[in-house]
Amino acid sequence: MNVKNIGGNKLREISSVNTNYTLKSTQIKQSKPSAKSEQTDKLELSPEAKNLAKIKNKINEGFYNQTSIIQETSKEIFKKYFK
Repeated sequence: MNVKNIGGNKLREISSVNTNYTLKSTQIKQSKPSAKSEQTDKLELSPEAKNLAKIKNKINEGFYNQTSIIQETSKEIFKKYFK
């Protein structure tokens, strides 16, 4: 490769020379399999998803069907959207 001109003669001619690069055996590190590479994929629920799971359980148990819960929820909805 020869480069003679880049950006208005700001560089001198550069020519490449075939150069062999060698690494000493002390510079080469062999990778060892780590314990992490042997692990399988893992699925974890986010804190938000865990919270939704708690709410779903309350729904299934009938918690939100209680009169007091319905009244309190309706009051909060009224405050937020109608006042």
